[in-house]
Amino acid sequence: RTLDELREVMQEDYLGLLKTYLRHAPTRLDGARTAIETDDVAALVIPVHSLKSSSANVGAMVVSALAKEAERLAREGEFDAAKKVFAQIETDFVRAQRALREHLSEHEGG
Repeated sequence: RTLDELREVMQEDYLGLLKTYLRHAPTRLDGARTAIETDDVAALVIPVHSLKSSSANVGAMVVSALAKEAERLAREGEFDAAKKVFAQIETDFVRAQRALREHLSEHEGG
């Protein structure tokens, strides 16, 4: 499991990484949402690129893979397809967020 590997490598620092992700990922989602609402395909690339990397770092691999696809589509100018993928990102982020919060509550302080 990715979180177990992360904990082994980073020791206690991995909890900080999870907290940072949970704090910053919603901002990236907001940035992508704003780009979509304003039909700004170029502005979509940066937040989904960031989500791709940061999600992979914390083991949210579905979110990471979807963000990678949204980034590719945005770079290729396939805005409608990128918007559809972003809708999936939002759904899967909620799942990842819930799982990471549960993990944090189980491992903090012990």
